Amino acid sequence: MRHMRKALGAMTLVGVFALTASAALAGEFTASRNPNPCSEAEPCPTNGKGVGTADPEHPGFSQEFQFGSFNVLCQIGHPYAKTAAEGAPTWSTSTSFTTQVKFAKCLTVAKFSPSFEGGIPTSVNRGKPMVFTYLPNAPGKGEGVGQVIISAGNAKIGSGICTFSWGGQTVYSKTEEPVATFETKLEPVKISAQYPTGIRERLVFNNAFRGIQWEYEEGQCVGEKGFEEEATKTEGKGATYFGSFKTGVKEGNLGYLP
Repeated sequence: MRHMRKALGAMTLVGVFALTASAALAGEFTASRNPNPCSEAEPCPTNGKGVGTADPEHPGFSQEFQFGSFNVLCQIGHPYAKTAAEGAPTWSTSTSFTTQVKFAKCLTVAKFSPSFEGGIPTSVNRGKPMVFTYLPNAPGKGEGVGQVIISAGNAKIGSGICTFSWGGQTVYSKTEEPVATFETKLEPVKISAQYPTGIRERLVFNNAFRGIQWEYEEGQCVGEKGFEEEATKTEGKGATYFGSFKTGVKEGNLGYLP
């Protein structure tokens, strides 16, 4: 019995250490605002913009989608949430984060010859925002950790060339391929009641969504508009979205603790 108690005690101790380690590894989003903290009664609106370059060959475009042979680049990726329903924080810490993202000034890359490349005007989700919900602690695939839930959307290329769409779905991190990473950026600001330290926190989301399921809807790509033969591949499970954006709480701070 004495040996059993010792064994049980050791198991309990291991369990405590495992629980502590697990809790320490759980990432959290943080939001703060002075003098009124984020709450259900007074959510903290967020607002941001796309940053960086998604495709080194096309500077100035911070967002990139690849659907089959269509490469869609967008200059603008605008994350925001004005209300709690849109994702504005009502919390000081959370293991999930939701935001709307509107994509604009988009072009689909078109190669007309080996030496000439053009861009065809493209709308993503008809100018309406998509919704992304980040779950960095949820299980991924293999040894990956992290999920992002994305809302349904579509892209329309030119006038009748092709419209393709994707349903609401979850994309998963894979081993050594995180679906998203997060960076807390410190920015100097004027000292005030909102920023007594003269520093504010902004959060950068680095997105790498892989395995998006999609399909063609209408246009020349499915044999319409005077073209009799549709594209050889009209659906798939391997579409991607790469892009970064920086967002923050209005008159407050937004960050991530890994």
